[in-house]
Amino acid sequence: MDRIVRPLGEDPAAATYEAADATGRRLIYTVGTRPAADRDGYNAWARAVIEISAHPNLIDVTLGGVGADGRPFLVSATAERTLSELLTTATPPAADVVLHVVVRVAGALEALHARGLRHGAVCPSTVLLDGDGVVRLAGLDTRAPEMAAPVTPGVFTPPEGQQGPPSDVYALAATAYVSLGGTIPYASAPVEDLPGIPVQVTATLRAAMHPDPKARPGVGLLRDSLAAVVMPAAAIERMEAERVGAQVRAVNDTVVSINLAMSGAAATGIAATAGILAGKAAPIALAQATGPGTAAVTAAKGTGVALVWKVGLGVTAAAVAAGAAVVGVQVANDTGVAAPPVVRLDEPPIKGVDFTSISFIEPNGRADAVQLQNGTYEAKHDNVFDDYSWTITHDPVYADLDGDKDLDAVLVMDLSGYEYGAPFFMAWIWEDGKAVQVPNTGEGLCHVDDVHVADGKVEATTRGTSAASGCYAVTEDEMTTETYTIGVHKGFLAQTAPVLGSPDRCNSLDPASMSEVLEPVTPHLAPSADSPVIEGDFPSISYNPGELINSDGWVNARLTYADESVACGWIELAV
Repeated sequence: MDRIVRPLGEDPAAATYEAADATGRRLIYTVGTRPAADRDGYNAWARAVIEISAHPNLIDVTLGGVGADGRPFLVSATAERTLSELLTTATPPAADVVLHVVVRVAGALEALHARGLRHGAVCPSTVLLDGDGVVRLAGLDTRAPEMAAPVTPGVFTPPEGQQGPPSDVYALAATAYVSLGGTIPYASAPVEDLPGIPVQVTATLRAAMHPDPKARPGVGLLRDSLAAVVMPAAAIERMEAERVGAQVRAVNDTVVSINLAMSGAAATGIAATAGILAGKAAPIALAQATGPGTAAVTAAKGTGVALVWKVGLGVTAAAVAAGAAVVGVQVANDTGVAAPPVVRLDEPPIKGVDFTSISFIEPNGRADAVQLQNGTYEAKHDNVFDDYSWTITHDPVYADLDGDKDLDAVLVMDLSGYEYGAPFFMAWIWEDGKAVQVPNTGEGLCHVDDVHVADGKVEATTRGTSAASGCYAVTEDEMTTETYTIGVHKGFLAQTAPVLGSPDRCNSLDPASMSEVLEPVTPHLAPSADSPVIEGDFPSISYNPGELINSDGWVNARLTYADESVACGWIELAV
């Protein structure tokens, strides 16, 4: 964990924050409000949870223990979508998908129970689905010793409260029943069959929601009984937030929004609802957290069944009004540590990435990972001629580069060395709860005059030159100015308008030095056969033969479309 992004909520026992690591991966950080009475007991519990979180349907718990200030804490991964959010969209998952999700959660609970652990907050708002649709049960801190959340009566809370594994069975069955369109009955009223749902399913759920905990099946039997049913892909009607929500600790910012929608909180009450109070003690920094006795294990996750949903703003935008204030003030607590800023809870997650300290792969075949510090990276060598540096020169520009309804980022970074320098376009897309670097860059530039968002797209104005001296000591007349749109095409950075082409510039090349390609070639977005092909009819493809010297056969060529529009593309020629 590298930094705090925003507060998500607070109850009498703990506060919850969204955090991020150095790569921008989103995390959930829960920290107790008071020192642990039994440090060894909490550390033992944290170690057990970290180990069991290797289960493919449990959320990663990456760090936990008792911090140097004595407070218990837990750091876990997150994902963009919860089952509760999916159920509130215009196209909720069908009945067979809901059953698949419930069976996977049952498997996760069985693993917890076998380890002597219980969950205590199973509901649609603690069931997460990542970018590949893999199901993961989150909220493992709910019944943590030293910072257990208060038990709140609700639809998914069993009559006896949260007392052990049978309570988890009830909560999961209630989650399944509501997600399939049912309404939990009062007291001892019967659990009714549901239209379009096999009676075997409702009979199993009815048994699992028996008022007597001792009469309920174990979670393994519940899982096996549901897995044996062939569920039709019956449509589920869209549900309101108050029907599927539960007042639980947030496992992502969507849960905050659904809780707000449930309570009918106004936008001006967001800070109070999230427990954000001026002067409130800040969470412990990671350096403080990793004191003696801290359990710290990183668990790798397996893959699961791919059920992919892409959800737009959905309930998040609906629940948090556009007029919510952004308060950028940091308030120091008694120890002098700054509390995290109060920010909009619907802020796109990639805007929480600190690109001034991002780790990235260098272009030009280096394949080295370097990390910026305060927006700069310097590489020093014994020979000064080998020294170089990277520097961010423009603020990040945010737009939906890949068309998946979330924001991504474009950066302009200058590469400077001994008597050379050039700007590069680099991009990060938001995938699976983290910023992922796009594998290629845009280069061949002298200057980036402007980069901004226009009509939801990133538009750039750049200058290049064909002068033998490169970008140094050239006049404006020797520069070629271009304006074009940058986006992501099939996972690679591309010029997407006015026509599709490589983001690397070729239009500044001197026409007199160009040769026509006479052999059949296939242009690509990057100098790799694995990069996307630039489809089109090209009556003319030309290149600079001088670029073949000391190359691996790939050169950046000028592509002329049938309508005489021009783009750039990488072609492979025999050296």
